[in-house]
Amino acid sequence: MLATLFLPAGNRLPPSFYLMKQIMDVRDISSIEWHSCEAGCTGWEPTPKAEWHKHKDDCCPKCNGRRFKSVLGKDVPVRRFWFVAPEDSIKELFADPAFVKALLEARVVNVGSFADSEEFRRLNKAVGGVLSSSEHGIIELGFDFAQPYNFLQHSTGFMFMRYGSLPNGGSARREWHKLMLCIEGPMEPSVLDAFLQPVVRSLERLAPAQPPRAEQAEAAGDAATPEHGIMVTPAVRDSSGAIILGAAFLHFAVLGGIYADSPAAAALRYSIKSFTACFSCAFCKLVGTMCDGTVRFCGYIKPVLTPAGAGQGRSYQMGAQDGRLLSDLEQRAQATAAAFNRARGFEPPHGNRFKGFSPLLRLYWVRVSSLFVVPFSHAFHLGIFKGLISSMFAKESKQQDGTAAANPLRISNDARHADGEGNQGRRLHVQPPPPDVPAADAGSAARLDLRSV
Repeated sequence: MLATLFLPAGNRLPPSFYLMKQIMDVRDISSIEWHSCEAGCTGWEPTPKAEWHKHKDDCCPKCNGRRFKSVLGKDVPVRRFWFVAPEDSIKELFADPAFVKALLEARVVNVGSFADSEEFRRLNKAVGGVLSSSEHGIIELGFDFAQPYNFLQHSTGFMFMRYGSLPNGGSARREWHKLMLCIEGPMEPSVLDAFLQPVVRSLERLAPAQPPRAEQAEAAGDAATPEHGIMVTPAVRDSSGAIILGAAFLHFAVLGGIYADSPAAAALRYSIKSFTACFSCAFCKLVGTMCDGTVRFCGYIKPVLTPAGAGQGRSYQMGAQDGRLLSDLEQRAQATAAAFNRARGFEPPHGNRFKGFSPLLRLYWVRVSSLFVVPFSHAFHLGIFKGLISSMFAKESKQQDGTAAANPLRISNDARHADGEGNQGRRLHVQPPPPDVPAADAGSAARLDLRSV
């Protein structure tokens, strides 16, 4: 009805939304909808809704949580999540000639670029040197839980992927960020086993085979469907600017980093989330000290004895060359021990900084200490800078004996009062541009002037 009212006569648009989806080959959302138990231990692959009744009794083998629950007489999933295979997103990106051009230019080694870093050389060596070629790329993930609603608490998890080190800020282009994972709320899951299962499986396929086995793969010859990598047909522009299809080739995409704040990174790493825990740092052997009912890390100013775990019986201090940092082998050993205890219903060993073995650590090229990257803007504006401003304008607190608590950064009440009086006679003036400045440059020629009146 609406089509006949608003569309011109003789139009050739499909008469129904269903037919339009069929013509455009739009997949139904159920094809990427996975299910998990409430805790997130076990994931079930996409199942057509018409077959849900066959799986209504499915239970998690780890926590015995159910896959479905009954709501108003209907079986609905206990928890859903949507996984968009990165292989599909990569093929979509290679259909953009601007992206293909940026990827081919990404291997140019500039001073200060990631391709000039020690981590890139380690990563390239670990995957057999394939990253030296411009036909392959490094992908980065971003992960966090967010509150999409203003009127209720509904924590929803999101994971996006992008290609790193693209020139001219190409990695930051919004259209080249692709959704990979969406975890339904309202509460965050206890573990991420179910959700990382398809992610890690795809990342393993996209990367080259582990070098010791690469020779065997070459000896077997090129298969129609390679075990590792993805066949892509890039879109390029010819001399006239028209978009044409280039020659197909086998493309490798290697996970190079995950951008996440500290709580999200701890969830992915399966390490301790709480910053008030004595063994909260997953990267070094420093331990917290209980001070006035709060755990504080005094190792920044003096050596602190490590009572348990790695480095037991030794003292460590921030900045000292005393073997403070945990090696990748030590981190994996602690994660393995925690997973062993977890499978048997026990807490991790005392002094262990991990709660389990993250599926991400199954990736042979991954190094725990360099995989997770804290976004600078997040760490600065919501961490360091926010903490500084909070300390400067904090309320005066009293100790138990009635004296003021020490806070050298706090601006006293007297100083605030004096500064407020001094600003009462100030106004903001905009100095107009000179009369001979063209109108196009008038905005840049105008200046802000803070004057006392």
